[in-house]
Amino acid sequence: MRDEAFRSSRQSIHGLLCIFASVALLALSISPPARADLPAFLESAKLTPIGGAPEGGFGRAVAIDGDRAVVTANQGSFIMDTTPEEIGAAAYVFERDAAGVWHQTAKLVPNAPIGQSGLYGYSVALEGNVIVVGAPYWSAAHVYEYSGSSWVNSTSLNGPGFGISVAIENGIIGVSSNTPHGMRLFQRQNGAWTQIATFANGGNAGGSNYMGPNVDVTTNHAIHWSPGDNLTDPELPEAVYIYSRPASGDWSTATVSTLTGNINRNLKISGNAAVIGGAVYERSAGGEWVPVPGDLAVEGDADIDGALVARGELVRERASVGNWPAVARLVASDGQQLGRSRLSGRRIVSNRLQQDEPAAYVFDVPEDPQETFLQPVDFESGQASGWNALSGNFSVVTSGATRVYRQSDYAGNATSMFTGSYGRNQSVHGYIVPRAFNGADRWFGLAVRYTDANNHYYITVRSSQQIQLKKIVGGVVQTLASASMSVAVNRGYNLRLEANAARLRVFADDRLLFDVTDNSLLQGYSGVMMYKARADIDNITFGGNPGAVHFSTGFETGDPNVAGANGWQVVTVNGSQVISNATTSNTSHAVAAGSLHYNGTAASVRARATQFDGADRWFGLALRYKDAQNYHYITVRGSNTILLRKLVNGVPQTLDSASLPVTLNTWYQLRLEIIDQKLVAYVNNNPVLEATDPSLPSAGNLGGAALLTYKALGQFDDFHVFGY
Repeated sequence: MRDEAFRSSRQSIHGLLCIFASVALLALSISPPARADLPAFLESAKLTPIGGAPEGGFGRAVAIDGDRAVVTANQGSFIMDTTPEEIGAAAYVFERDAAGVWHQTAKLVPNAPIGQSGLYGYSVALEGNVIVVGAPYWSAAHVYEYSGSSWVNSTSLNGPGFGISVAIENGIIGVSSNTPHGMRLFQRQNGAWTQIATFANGGNAGGSNYMGPNVDVTTNHAIHWSPGDNLTDPELPEAVYIYSRPASGDWSTATVSTLTGNINRNLKISGNAAVIGGAVYERSAGGEWVPVPGDLAVEGDADIDGALVARGELVRERASVGNWPAVARLVASDGQQLGRSRLSGRRIVSNRLQQDEPAAYVFDVPEDPQETFLQPVDFESGQASGWNALSGNFSVVTSGATRVYRQSDYAGNATSMFTGSYGRNQSVHGYIVPRAFNGADRWFGLAVRYTDANNHYYITVRSSQQIQLKKIVGGVVQTLASASMSVAVNRGYNLRLEANAARLRVFADDRLLFDVTDNSLLQGYSGVMMYKARADIDNITFGGNPGAVHFSTGFETGDPNVAGANGWQVVTVNGSQVISNATTSNTSHAVAAGSLHYNGTAASVRARATQFDGADRWFGLALRYKDAQNYHYITVRGSNTILLRKLVNGVPQTLDSASLPVTLNTWYQLRLEIIDQKLVAYVNNNPVLEATDPSLPSAGNLGGAALLTYKALGQFDDFHVFGY
């Protein structure tokens, strides 16, 4: 007997579409509104070097062209008047095979002893069968060409300031130069790479530490930056110079445009558009370069290719003249923040902003990324608006101080789908408390891409102390992944199931458990399921984007990895490492994950107070932390209360409160969750506080997470920050 197949409810949801249409229109009109959200995409591939890049600094520079990518490794210093701090250098070549799998196919190394490679790999460029690797310490740009079986170092271009920046397009190599200041162009002629142009503008005000400008080149444009020079008369301002050659002319007839003002050295150009620092420029019909209003507003070194701009996690696409709206977000599955981006059509390679582990990421952005949604659902209205219960006995009931969606029939299968969740890329995230199991190996869980009882993906949290990711296709059940898990009645579980393209991921209490590839099912609904189990469901969030663990530490390395004030330090408690503040002065903060761009975020930590310096002192946890005067937070107080508050320009406001026995040296598991404008606080896996704050922003940098104390000594462990 198959418990996973519905025995009594064999109807297809699609067989009920006419009912759904009328029910959904009414239900969704009174259910919480969905927040429009940019579609987000996980990486298509994570590039890691064979042997782990012993040189260090993997991701120093990246380049991509079609099915080939190059990632360099070098952690040497770029300061000119110091010895290069190198332990080696390399450029790793990766290629995508016919099955779509990326492999390392070559490792290029300098022809020099270790530590004497001249910052080899500080820059890199790729086009077709040509790779250019910059080595600015030796004023060189090394050119490699693919012979059909291997990469051959065909030449090295040498000159003052060469190698700090390199570029290639349409067979033209652009190389930085500092004497004269500007850039030089090379092209293969008569079997050799020959200089075809020198562009000299701007000045060198950087002294011995300045090696040269950033550069880029296209078929008809070349571009470089200048820091300016305040020692000349007149002074030269910081500027960007763009050289444009006529369609029928050569580079000797190029005209120059000078851009000054709010610019910086990071620049790229494509066609009649350029990205300079945080701004996009377009070339008008009259040949003027005009800045597009707005800022790219994320960290990272940007690139542009045609109508697409990528910078950090954000992708923009030109919709019309002067209009480059954001169309997608990029999410590294391991939660790492993305840094430098390079484009080839709609394919992007990005390095990690923190190059602490050897990895780079390839993303594929579809032609028409569809806007997705983020919809938090609770049951405080007393209604299950938007839900369609297909089997079981679901109802909204009062449980303590809140209302929940209760399934009370444990005779067989029970399922309920949310009618507003239909789609391809899906996520469902919720809090479920099992109340009873009827027999052995019973379960509760979540489902995505549900089309009928015989076709869907789902997770089962089982009374046999397991969690499983399963699929049922055409009535045939297959387990895709499984793991041990402590399961008990009346204990709450924060669960998340995602389907993003062919990736299926499962999280429990914000920890990634499974990451599986399967493309058997393409779309459907999402919701909750269980078999011979009773359970309460609350604080469900439906969306279309993947989540990511943005910060996670148990402080076992001894490095707190947070920006602490007032002497925060890692100490040993009963053989385990925890972080603690050292004084009972006023509010003390330890900040992590300081730049999140998710409408849904959750932070959790195990915490306790070892000393209260007076009455009503407290320890706590913050989200949406912008600075020491602006954040949302929970406080566990010596007065035996817990408060959910917000601090705006230093002025606190209480949003909700509850009684909570608080004892010194007792550990409490805290969790603060903010989804759009909804806030929920948990203690020991139980929701204790809820509030809505319409003032919460939903775009841009939404702040980070922080540990807090006020006139108390606190200890914190297992600190995690999750975004979705």
